[in-house]
Amino acid sequence: MTTTKRLAFILILFSLLACSDASDNKSTKNEANTSIQKQWYLSINGHVFAPTKNNAMSQLAQLLEDAHSQFLVTKMPASSKQCDLLNTEEIVSSVASKQLTDDTQNKADEELIAHSETAFKYIIAKDNNQAKRERILLKARQAFILQVTALRQCILSEMHQSMMFDNDENEKYVNSFFELANGRDSFSRGDFSVYEANEDLALLAYSLIYKNQRAFVAFNFSYDNHEMPLPFGFMTSTKVTFWQSDVLLAETFVTSNPLRIRPFTVAIVLVE
Repeated sequence: MTTTKRLAFILILFSLLACSDASDNKSTKNEANTSIQKQWYLSINGHVFAPTKNNAMSQLAQLLEDAHSQFLVTKMPASSKQCDLLNTEEIVSSVASKQLTDDTQNKADEELIAHSETAFKYIIAKDNNQAKRERILLKARQAFILQVTALRQCILSEMHQSMMFDNDENEKYVNSFFELANGRDSFSRGDFSVYEANEDLALLAYSLIYKNQRAFVAFNFSYDNHEMPLPFGFMTSTKVTFWQSDVLLAETFVTSNPLRIRPFTVAIVLVE
């Protein structure tokens, strides 16, 4: 073999090894991302569907802040069609196989799966308890909007997706949210900060701020109507756009009275 051919052979060999390493790294990264997605899906849905334990709001606030800082995506999904689909059985098996190293956490996450997936099954079974069905649908919207606004990702199990988007009425509310959020930099690029985690009232609220665009996103996980929490310094007589997850159309007006947030809904105030 001539020197030229030998050199060419060595270069080809190095190229193949480099491609193999890059492929392995990409595969490892994808597996890691999938594992991370599963954990966030479990935790967020669990807090939304079973937020009754002590310090639930504080724990959820900390979860969102950690997730936002570690795994922030810089572009929010533009529609529900861009959601990632996770197989619930795979989620359960990943927990059972101790991909999460803490046995106590494994058990807790299995319980979180049970809360949300049992709720979804209740909807699919078309039980006659209409009030409970409507409450679960409202919670499903909360979980969805929590992901999209705080994490800028959309991750659903098959049952969650089916319940959200095989229901024409429910999908209208989701589309209404995207009409509000699309094109607004506060949602895709805004600085994230939790300003309310009220355990007694089961309220969580955070801001998304980019330059002169401000979005205040609040969640009511209780059975009661409450005044919507707004950050310290928010002025009355401010022109706002107000969107609620149980109302199809956003309203624009000048505030004169405290805004209200209904049970198991999301309220968003935009100031631009």
